[in-house]
Amino acid sequence: MISNFNIIVMVLSAVALFLYGLRSFSDEIRAINSHTFKRRLSKLTTNRYNAFMVGAVMTAVIQSSSAVSAMTVAMVDAGVIGFQQSLAVFIGCNVGSTATSWLLALKLENIGPYFIVLGSIISMMPLRWNLYGKSVFYFGFILFSLSLISEVLVSVHNEKWLTGLLSKSENIVMGVMMGTLATVVLQSSSLVTGLVILLAAQHMLTIDGAISIILGCNIGTTTFALLGASKMGSAAKRSATANLLFNIGGLALYLPFTYVMSDFVQYLTDDIRFQVAYAHIIFNVVTALMLLPFINRLSYWLWRKNSESASQNDTQLNA
Repeated sequence: MISNFNIIVMVLSAVALFLYGLRSFSDEIRAINSHTFKRRLSKLTTNRYNAFMVGAVMTAVIQSSSAVSAMTVAMVDAGVIGFQQSLAVFIGCNVGSTATSWLLALKLENIGPYFIVLGSIISMMPLRWNLYGKSVFYFGFILFSLSLISEVLVSVHNEKWLTGLLSKSENIVMGVMMGTLATVVLQSSSLVTGLVILLAAQHMLTIDGAISIILGCNIGTTTFALLGASKMGSAAKRSATANLLFNIGGLALYLPFTYVMSDFVQYLTDDIRFQVAYAHIIFNVVTALMLLPFINRLSYWLWRKNSESASQNDTQLNA
């Protein structure tokens, strides 16, 4: 019989492996194109739709909306991309973050070892291939870590204290708070999303609770950009603040339709993994479709409001 202490250690170990793999994978991906990355990004984000696609693809590839958001804020501060383009990138990040949901819905965590072996083989090749090999290796490492977490969760699915805690997420407000807090503490919305799907697959979370927590992830992931922007210029701070407001606005628009969404995804499939994945992507895609057409007006309004707030703060300080 495994003790609760040993179970906690195993869960924390698997989570630590995932976070290590995620950060390493992100670093390797960025290292491949580091010398031309900024120049290409500036050209690719010339309009809102291109910027949106850049955010979605980068997040899906790097597997970290937090990292992409933080990079975007830094590039706004450096003048590589504009404030308006950064908003479209942020919207794309939310859509790209659904990649983790689909990897787990398709149960691809079990193919992690194959990518680890493939990445190791590619890494033995000349320097340029060596960089790609590391990226493939760490991608497999991420999937392998998720499979370890899944196996460990089998040992705790009957723990009453845990199931009791998770049941609170069925209240939409509590669920959003839990998702936000978990994302801030674990510093990864991808990890929280993965945990949610794995917990739901073990019947430890209902679809209502899973959706609520994932909605909270969208709010929690904005904190990294906000923290990074706190030491940057006004443009970066405005960009990070706009990211937070977009996610809060999207959540507010969705709240009245929470149970409609729950019923709809259950109608689409009986597999709770796919139910969560469908809910995740539908929410973010619908929010994107609602915001993107008005990005010009929104960016103007947000920039002006932030400018007015900054002027008022300056006036108060000088008074």
